[in-house]
Amino acid sequence: MVDLKSFDLNLLRVLNVLFELRSITKTARRLGVSQPMVSISLKKLRQSLGDELFVHSGSEMIPTARALAFEEPLRNIIQEIRHQILEEAAFDPEREGSVQICLSDIGELEFVPNLVRRAQLEAPGMVIRSVVVDPPELARRLESGEVDLAIGYFPDLVSSNFQQQLLFEHRFACMARRGHPDIHDQISMDEFLSLRHVVVEHPTRRRDLFELTLDKAGLSRSVGLYLSNHVTMPFILQDSDLIGTIPRPLANKLAPLCDLQIFEPPLVTAPIVVKPFWHRRYQRSPRHTWLRGIIREISQNKPYLTA
Repeated sequence: MVDLKSFDLNLLRVLNVLFELRSITKTARRLGVSQPMVSISLKKLRQSLGDELFVHSGSEMIPTARALAFEEPLRNIIQEIRHQILEEAAFDPEREGSVQICLSDIGELEFVPNLVRRAQLEAPGMVIRSVVVDPPELARRLESGEVDLAIGYFPDLVSSNFQQQLLFEHRFACMARRGHPDIHDQISMDEFLSLRHVVVEHPTRRRDLFELTLDKAGLSRSVGLYLSNHVTMPFILQDSDLIGTIPRPLANKLAPLCDLQIFEPPLVTAPIVVKPFWHRRYQRSPRHTWLRGIIREISQNKPYLTA
């Protein structure tokens, strides 16, 4: 058994980053130290724990079976120290830090530019990371603190452990190229269903609210193209007779890029409710409070989002 009195606990921080990045070079860059320092730390860990911990496989370092056994416990311990001891004591946004937010491509367009501008003024050393996470994994990461906030439409986050706050609601709009031979000021349901559609399928999400509304009404549209995000859609529509149905604020933002026309879909859906979600264990975290306040201010300064 390792004697805790003689064990350097700083080595665990190095080990935690090695688990994430699987590279001595990348770990050194993340920690702001030299590669030899990371190599020396890994050597000390191997000697103390009596295991290789990582072995080379091509350009990557693969953890051994023993290392894998304590990867998750180590990550949880470090997250607890970071969020429950270090950051709860005091938070100064001017100090270097990082935030991790789960956002869709729509969320990135609406929130990240303004968040970066605010961070430049209040927290110039802060690193902002936008991530996409599977719904079951998202709940775990919010609880552990690996993800600070999830912003958007997340119907799977129903546990009472998650706090939420309404930012805005919006509905859907359709887009197509100007001069489309089958589209005028209005479009009937039969016309809508007969046209070929571009549909966005997020690999980490269930089908969107519009698709579920069609199913509930017993309707099915003809799909000509599936995309993994909304951003490329207008460039597809401008050179084809396909049409797309997306959240209206995004349509208002993207349609002018390719001179597309916007029109109402012939199907009324429930509004898309956009909220930030966070785990209740961070409800009083000064860092979380600061971040949530900025997100709330950004949404209040964008009245068109409620269109």
